Amino acid sequence: MLTPWAVWPAHVGGGPPIPHWVVLLAVVPALLLAVGVAVLLVDRLLVRMEWTGSDEKRR
Repeated sequence: MLTPWAVWPAHVGGGPPIPHWVVLLAVVPALLLAVGVAVLLVDRLLVRMEWTGSDEKRR
């Protein structure tokens, strides 16, 4: 069965294979950071839309 771990370069330069937890330690924070940045961008966009909406109401 072909898993993502089979495709992952397990050994670089003939060294020992990379443990799964090391890969997770690298991937999980990157995913959390990406989600956080996306949430901040969407939040800024919604705030700008709110501001333009209130500006239109004032006119």
